[in-house]
Formats: sequence, structure tokens, C-alpha cells
Amino acid sequence: MPDAERGGSSVVKGDTGHDSASQAAPAQVRSPMRVKASFKGTDVPCLLLKPDATNEGHKATTDDAMDADVANRFHLVRKLGQGGYAVVWRARRASDGGTVVIKKILDVFSNAIDAQRVFREVMYQREANHPCLLTLLEVWRAHNDRDLYVVLPYMDCDLHQALRMGAITKQNQKQYIVFQLLSALHYLHGGGLVHRDLKPLNVLLSQDVRVRLCDFGLIRSTGAVDAKGELENGTEQVGSRWYRAPEIMIGSRRYGASADMWSAGCVLAEIITTKVLLPGSSNSNQLLRTFELTGWPTPADVTALKSDESDDHFALLPKVPPPQRPLSKLVPRAPEAALDLIRQLLRLDPTGRLDAYTALCHPYVSAFMQVEELRHEFVDSVAWSASVAPSDKMTPSFRMPIDDATRMPMHVYRSHLYRHVVENKSSLPPPPLSTVALARCGAEDEVVHDFENDDMGA
Repeated sequence: MPDAERGGSSVVKGDTGHDSASQAAPAQVRSPMRVKASFKGTDVPCLLLKPDATNEGHKATTDDAMDADVANRFHLVRKLGQGGYAVVWRARRASDGGTVVIKKILDVFSNAIDAQRVFREVMYQREANHPCLLTLLEVWRAHNDRDLYVVLPYMDCDLHQALRMGAITKQNQKQYIVFQLLSALHYLHGGGLVHRDLKPLNVLLSQDVRVRLCDFGLIRSTGAVDAKGELENGTEQVGSRWYRAPEIMIGSRRYGASADMWSAGCVLAEIITTKVLLPGSSNSNQLLRTFELTGWPTPADVTALKSDESDDHFALLPKVPPPQRPLSKLVPRAPEAALDLIRQLLRLDPTGRLDAYTALCHPYVSAFMQVEELRHEFVDSVAWSASVAPSDKMTPSFRMPIDDATRMPMHVYRSHLYRHVVENKSSLPPPPLSTVALARCGAEDEVVHDFENDDMGA
């Protein structure tokens, strides 16, 4: 049964937290093509999913209440998960019978933290146009003015489930998954965004090995605040502990796309072994396991990690550094090309890690880059929405219409979502929108910086 709490399984398989992917009225997103003539002229074979994989959850019943506007367009099939934050169903469109996922986010505007989180998801993903990002098909406003319906494509499983059931059996399947994941990161980073929560639960898969990265709730823009593409005041301790970059582990608030690349290296190792590479039991144990892999940090490494709290964290570690463990022992039976890519992604110094484009050209996945159709589909032809102004011939960075580094009052997010995002209007008229409120908050409103007391634990 899928996890029904925040940070659980992916949205397609029943996540009911606010950190699942959603997007409103995006531009047309192309479906990724099947691999051709990349490995000895053969296609990447389909995943070996169990026959009952599509029967997860419980059969939908008449107790599954849904607003009439939504119920008239979709027929509920199975309830995939339910928790304090959302209810998720697998459904069929009444118009053509197509399978989708409906996620009803509960009490979106109950507090400013959740409201900002959902607002980020919708606003960032509605602009995204990449075949390896989960597309949001529709957004519906609930009649109670508290909930929000998001309609998403149905995917067969997430990467965690696929590894658990032994569905990924071929080396070129693993390489194709990594290639698509890196292309999604290249797209996000080119748009000035850091995902901040890359893990197997957020990598969705179809049986024909198509990848969709989901969960945009922790995404932050970097380009607007720092010329180096770093967050000036990023939230510490974001993302799941096992995939968290060391600079974030020791409290750095200046990090960028390289933090995602560390997570990608951890995910790659897990794809190969089906086991978590660094399963720390606590923050200090996670750091210890990390340093066993990378070697104990030098003074130059500590400086590169950019944390004012590093001494506090190192004080909790053993006085005698543990011996370094060879990567080949932690990731046994891995091809040498895969080990080399993992090494270059899991460097302690963030500036020494490969960026997403360079990783795409690495020998482990470069065969896909050499296929012209694939390179065009995933890398060369994708760009951010035309509504984003390009700058200096680089992939344009998307900027939030509301300051992403400042937490606004709940009514600001509600007004903006209802007026400018929800395309499928319900019978209720949209609430009045104050232009001034969207530009800035009035004197009576409380404004909180996002990086203070943020509810984004492991």
C-alpha cells in the first residue's frame, strides 16, 4: 500500500503529500521516443512489471466524494492513497477512456508553508516543456475554496518500486533511465532551477522505460539571486537524507545545481545495485557514511562546502577519521564507466562535480547522445515557455511572479492560483484579486523569508 504521508511514494502510485508533481496548462509536451539503433541495433526492452502492479490501492467507491465538475469528466477506478494532505485516485477520462491520476490536495491554503509549496509546484511546472518532466494536464478549483484538484498522466510505477520488484534487468535499461534523468536535470538547471528532492520515489517510469521526474514542491530558482547559479539563502536539510548533498548536510545555505548532481550519483548507484548507497540513520551518521566514501574533507573541501555551521557538525563525528571505502566495494559488479560517472558526481567539492550536460556526454550514457533523434528530442530542442524572456543566448530562466525567496500571506497564493492558473473554471466565480497584493504585501500582512523555519525536513 503506498505511503499516504508527506514524502511518501510518487504521486502516480499514491503520494498524498503536498510535495508531488503538479502543473497547470503547460505547452505541448512531446512523449519521448523509443530508443533505436543505440545498442547493437536493438531497442531498450520493456520493464518486467508484475501483473498486479496496476491493481495497487483499493477499488473506488461511492464514498470517494468529488466535486460534480470533476466527476462529470472523470470516472474513478481505484483509490491509490489517502492521507492528511491529499487523496489520490486512478481514473478514466469520460471523453476518451484515457487513464489519468487525480490528486485532490486538501486544505491547500491552511497555512502559508503549504500554500507556498503548492504554488511553487504549479507555477514552475506549468512553464516546463520537457518529455522527462511529469506534465500537469488540468487544474480544478474545489467548490469549498480550500482544496485543489490536479490531473496528471498515469505512470506504471516509480523507480523505487521498479528496483524493489526487479523490473530493471538490462544494462541498457539502466543507461536509458539515467540518460533521461540527466536530460531533465539539464533542462531544469538551464532554466535556473534546482530540484532539491531527487530520489527514486520521484522518478516515475512507464513499462516502455519512459522517465518522468516529478515533485516540484521543493524547487527553487537560483539565477535570480546569484550570478553563480547558487541560492543565497537556501533552506537547509531539504530533500531525503540518503540523497542529500554534503554541503546541505552541514548546514550550507549557498548551494546550487551541483546538489542535484550529487543526488543523481546516489540514484545511479542505487539503480545498479538496487540498494541505497548511503543509508544514514541520522544526520551525523549520514555525514560519516559520506566521508567514508569520499575521504575525510580537507580544509579546502570545508571551504568549498560554504557552511558557517561546519564545526558544529564535525564535532559530532569521530575524532579519528574512518578508513575510506572503495566505491567498487559499495557498488559491486558495476561497469567501469558507471563507476567513473558515480565518482565524478559524488565529489565532496561541489565545484568538482559534473554538470548535467557534461554527464550526458559521459561514456556511460553518451551512446544515446550520439543518436540524433534522441539528442534532438531530449536535449537540443527543448526550451522554457515562450513567455520567459531569453537572455544572452542561454536557456531562459523562469522567474516566479511572486518573490520565491519570501513567504507571502496565504491569500496572495490563493488569489494568484485562482485567477491566473486554474484554467478549468468551476461554477464558482473567481475571488477578487488585488494587484497590489500580488506585487507586495500590505502593512498588515506578515511576510516571512522562505529559509526561516521552513517545514522541509527529511
